[in-house]
Order: sequence, then structure tokens, then C-alpha cells
Amino acid sequence: MTGFEYGMMGYMGLLVFLFFLLIKIAVLVAAIWLVVVLIKWMRRPLTKPKAESADKSLQILRERFARGEISEEEYQTMKKILDDSNRE
Repeated sequence: MTGFEYGMMGYMGLLVFLFFLLIKIAVLVAAIWLVVVLIKWMRRPLTKPKAESADKSLQILRERFARGEISEEEYQTMKKILDDSNRE
């Protein structure tokens, strides 16, 4: 006996052990990643923030005015309504 024996399979047993250890670590990392992704997905807002939707509304209003679809009076009236609702 030399003291460097690894049992019946020799070095092959050690390699198999390390291989399965790496697989277990990979599965554990994948499970943790999946939990983090699910938590982030569940905490996302269901609707867009009000400011973002108001900016989009003002952009559409400006485009309609630029195309001549609405008059300046209609533009000012709608812009005031959007500004007032954005402040709430």
C-alpha cells in the first residue's frame, strides 16, 4: 500500500465524484437564478407609470397638431387637460 489508493475505481471514482458535484452546483445556481427572475417578474408594475403615459399622450397631441388634425384652440384645451391630470 502506498497510501494513494482511491478505492476500487482508482482515479475514475474521483472524476465521477467531481463531475456530479459540478452538476449539483450548476442545478443549484440555476434554481437560485430562476427564483430571482420570478421574483423580479412578479414585482414588475402591471401598468405604466402615470408620467410615462402622460408624456406619450402629449407626444401624440403634438403630432396631431403638427399634422393639422386639430386646431390651436383644441390643442391648448387638450394640453391643459393633460397637464392638469398629470399633476394629480
